[in-house]
Amino acid sequence: LAQKLATRILAVRIAVRAAEKTKIDQNWAALDQKLQEAGGDLNSHAEVLFARRRVQTQKLRSEAEGKLEDGVKQGHQANLTMWIKRAEELEMNCKWYAGLYPIFETASTTLQKI
Repeated sequence: LAQKLATRILAVRIAVRAAEKTKIDQNWAALDQKLQEAGGDLNSHAEVLFARRRVQTQKLRSEAEGKLEDGVKQGHQANLTMWIKRAEELEMNCKWYAGLYPIFETASTTLQKI
């Protein structure tokens, strides 16, 4: 039993490593699948909880990225202000993720011009 649990946790850990700091949808879907396969008996395990937070955060980043793209296209000051703030909360502008989200800088520049 312990070996089966360890194998499932290891699968989650490997999937987190493959998905983290990427926007590759297949990697995030694979992580989500591994979380489902981990089963209910591991729902409260620290690594499963961590992985679930990462998946949720990535979904929020994807939403923010889309909203920033819309805000840039529309030149809507209030939307840009709100979604830039949200992107900052999600650390889309930090050194670890800045290269993944060039829309953050584009949105910030667009807002300054409005």
